[in-house]
Amino acid sequence: MEIKTKMGLSQEEARRRLRRDGYNVLEEKKKPHPAVLFVNQLKDPLVLILLVATIMSMLLGEVLDALIMIAVVMINAVIGIWQEMKAERSLAALRQLNSPTALCLRDGKLIQIDSRELVRGDVVYLRTGTYIPADMTLLESQSLAVDESSLTGESEHVSKRLGDAVFMSTYVTYGSGCGRVEKTGMQTEMGQIASLLNHRERQLTPLEQRMASLSQKLGLLCLGICIGMFLFGLLRGHDFFGMLLTAISLAVAAIPEGLVAIVSIVLALGTVRMAKQNAIMRRLDAIESLGSVNMICSDKTGTLTQNKMQVVRTYPHVTAELSEGMVLCNNAVASEKGYQGSATEKALLAYFQNEDKLSERYPRVKEWPFDSERKRMSTLHRYQDHYRLYTKGALEVVLARCDYILQEGRVCILEEKHLAMIEKAGNDMAEGALRVLALAFRDVIDPADQLEEHLVFVGMVGMIDPPRPEVKDSIRQCRQAGVEVTMITGDHEKTAFAIARELDITHNVHQVMNGATLATLSDEELYRKVASIRVFARVKPSDKVRIVEACQKHGWLVAMTGDGVNDAPALKKADVGIAMGKTGLDVAKQASDMVLADDHFETITRAIEEGRHIYGNIRKAILYLLSCNLGEIMSIFGALLFFGEEMTILTPVMILWVNLVTDSFPALALGVLPESNDLMKEKPRPKEESLFSHGGLVFTILNGLVIGLMTLVAFRYGLNESESCGRTMAFMVLSLSQLAHTLNLVSEKKSLFQEKGERLKLVIIVILALTVLQLAVVNLGIFWRLLGTLPLSFDQWCVVIGLALSLIGINECVKWFGR
Repeated sequence: MEIKTKMGLSQEEARRRLRRDGYNVLEEKKKPHPAVLFVNQLKDPLVLILLVATIMSMLLGEVLDALIMIAVVMINAVIGIWQEMKAERSLAALRQLNSPTALCLRDGKLIQIDSRELVRGDVVYLRTGTYIPADMTLLESQSLAVDESSLTGESEHVSKRLGDAVFMSTYVTYGSGCGRVEKTGMQTEMGQIASLLNHRERQLTPLEQRMASLSQKLGLLCLGICIGMFLFGLLRGHDFFGMLLTAISLAVAAIPEGLVAIVSIVLALGTVRMAKQNAIMRRLDAIESLGSVNMICSDKTGTLTQNKMQVVRTYPHVTAELSEGMVLCNNAVASEKGYQGSATEKALLAYFQNEDKLSERYPRVKEWPFDSERKRMSTLHRYQDHYRLYTKGALEVVLARCDYILQEGRVCILEEKHLAMIEKAGNDMAEGALRVLALAFRDVIDPADQLEEHLVFVGMVGMIDPPRPEVKDSIRQCRQAGVEVTMITGDHEKTAFAIARELDITHNVHQVMNGATLATLSDEELYRKVASIRVFARVKPSDKVRIVEACQKHGWLVAMTGDGVNDAPALKKADVGIAMGKTGLDVAKQASDMVLADDHFETITRAIEEGRHIYGNIRKAILYLLSCNLGEIMSIFGALLFFGEEMTILTPVMILWVNLVTDSFPALALGVLPESNDLMKEKPRPKEESLFSHGGLVFTILNGLVIGLMTLVAFRYGLNESESCGRTMAFMVLSLSQLAHTLNLVSEKKSLFQEKGERLKLVIIVILALTVLQLAVVNLGIFWRLLGTLPLSFDQWCVVIGLALSLIGINECVKWFGR
């Protein structure tokens, strides 16, 4: 384990240790074997009852029917396993995308690597907000403090010095430093309690919970109806055993036990699709909230702007002290890929860096890190015969601590005339949309604790960070979709207003509020004013929580962006917390619901659109399943009510077959339906809105009744020839009308004939494939004995197709009246 801390491990040695010790990860709960999943599918009480009834059927000599029913149940179980495994694979891929990284020293170069590839002996650099990726011993500590609550449960921050231990899954709350990795993976302190974590099951999202509850209630209702039909059938003179099999088969087919599975797989596939668009969801339930967001509180830098800082102006001019201070009071570091650090500090190095090794000539003794509360950063350096403190930060903050000014190399008393000139220059920069950063210093012989006072003002720089060209269109799109955008920034209010005006966030200076004004407002006053404010400038992270709460009191669903340690409370408070993927610290990412891999504002817009898209597809799939299940119930109940005592509209095998063909694949096709161009032209959906709102319940009942009625009409028509013919026609109308119904749900408002072929592609492929299967069932002799079907004449086919397609015509009329 002996290494040179200035070089770190070699890549070859790191690979050798990785092979020896394994990845730096905590073991997850083992995924169940497919055989276990298969058994779980068969544990459903109704399936068990059906299997018992099937065995009884075999004992009574109905061997072929029994075998077919078993086959259908097994195929359904396989489909269920496939859905479960597909959802799990999608979520596993998402977890991989969300893997943390570490700044590591290898071969003398700083590189960013996946933290799972860390090995014992690696030297890792830490800064405020980063999660500690392994158990380490500190080799350097610059005022380092750590939150160890994830390990100890104590929320107090613990100061760490040279030689102290820091542990995996804790995070740096203040300062910086570096450490040598001592333990990885399951050998760490967190690894010792990992077995407790492995027993955690994934919690259902609120939508999945509502679907589980709905499924249970509808299941009880369907079960009651099936029992009622069984008793009614007996009273009408039907055979006891035949009626029992029919009732059980209908219960298996009609009870919507697949609602939760459909929601889970659509959510999982949706998150993978969003990840490909740089929106990485950390919590599935946030997708439901995304579709309802009507207020985005966005950071300026890097989200609305390009985060490509460039120094374009200096005041009064470039001096040795200004150049020296901006380089020394800076945490950006050189790496094989250029500078590593914040955009601001990289820009300062690029502008002021010279050939002299300043950091070696004037080594850093102590650091007071920048944070959003202090709005400044200070570093203390050792010179030949004294120490020098450099402080850089917001102009008004630095200037308030200055008593002197450097003029032509001489230190002078800071007078009113100097202040006026400095403030005018600063305002000119801010009005030109420049970020203003001031620098001051102080020389001391004996460094004491209170150094950031009686400073000498050196100068300031104006840095441009241009707005992203595409953001203006994204904001316009948000407004069209009923989503307002508020800018929240730590920059000067004039800088913020200049950017907001350029992006069309606001052109009214009265819609800008600074942090000082905000601090004077009570919560009630802020509640009254927040609706009219579009830019909050010079705010502290703690102000963000107040802003979110004020917005939420209006009933708005708020999406909040953040990237720092102090942003975590606001990210947790918001309905959708959004962390920056590139510039965001690990703490912010862990507190968020979504991570922007590219830090772009338009990714938020796309995520809101995708959230609406996913929720809409889930609604379509659920309405489809319930309409079809109701149609099946109405068909059999109607036949019992209106036809003779020996008439059986559908055999148990037919019922199970229809369920197999129509339940899974069409619902999944609707679940992954491409998005409509109209999604961002609609207003946000209220968060508590029911899946059955906007006529969803009426739609479900209407279509269920029509499917049942058309099936009964087909049965009656076929009875003119024979009961078998009537049963075959009813069987075909029930299945084909349900397939046709898939097309009705592509859009609940727009006519099917106005839809683009690209959106319909997958749905049509599924419908055609299943229709071919249904045609084979009727026309191939092998199925006649298996399912009890027979070939139909041309006239009978015309009736079947006409009745099945009439469902589309009825829905087109309903949509037309609705429009």
